[in-house]
Amino acid sequence: MIKGQTRAYADNKGGILSAGQAFIAFPNQVHYYTDDLGDYYCLIFIFDPKTMPSFYKKFMKYIPNEPIVDFESHKLSSLYHQILCEINNPIEYSKNIIENALGVILSYVFRNIDFIEVDKTHLTALQTVLQYCNDHYTENITLDSIAQNIHMNKYYISHVFNKEIGISLPEYINNLRIRDATMLLKEGNMSITDIAFAVGFNTLRSFNRRFLEHTGKTPKQVKNEYKSLEPETRFELNF
Repeated sequence: MIKGQTRAYADNKGGILSAGQAFIAFPNQVHYYTDDLGDYYCLIFIFDPKTMPSFYKKFMKYIPNEPIVDFESHKLSSLYHQILCEINNPIEYSKNIIENALGVILSYVFRNIDFIEVDKTHLTALQTVLQYCNDHYTENITLDSIAQNIHMNKYYISHVFNKEIGISLPEYINNLRIRDATMLLKEGNMSITDIAFAVGFNTLRSFNRRFLEHTGKTPKQVKNEYKSLEPETRFELNF
């Protein structure tokens, strides 16, 4: 968090995230954040754990005891700037620089985390469903196909999901798609039509409708708004 505050939770742990703190969610954790505390600026890194081999074992076998972490973020301002420069002006080896800079940031964050070991054989039914959704949401997945692939009763899946998450399974999948679509729109390298199909929507019309319902803005509005921002105010990264 660079400036301001927000609320952030992973597996029902968390609270108010303030400037100088980090929030981290591992694979198989149910996580979300809100924007009801006013304006804020933050860096958001969403990445495949396999891109960070030094931390892969931690990501796969442990979770943080608490997701909000105090750390010496002021020491990393030059890294934030370097990452933003490489994103906005990508050239040869930019991806390597970004990954290495992120590794340093994670190192500082991990120093301040108490980890809990997780036995994958005891993953809850909900976590299994969430993991499948996160792995396949860009595909044409349905409740029936999920039930078939993870060998669970579809009515049980629907019941558990609605009870624990508070939204329907299709709504959750669309939330994942809209999240990725928003980032792709802000990157500005793809057309809106290409983005719609890339994140898993079957038609441009359904994408536009769902995007407006979820964000209160059209995809075109988001793309144009972000295009007008100064580079130093662009804080999201997805790779």
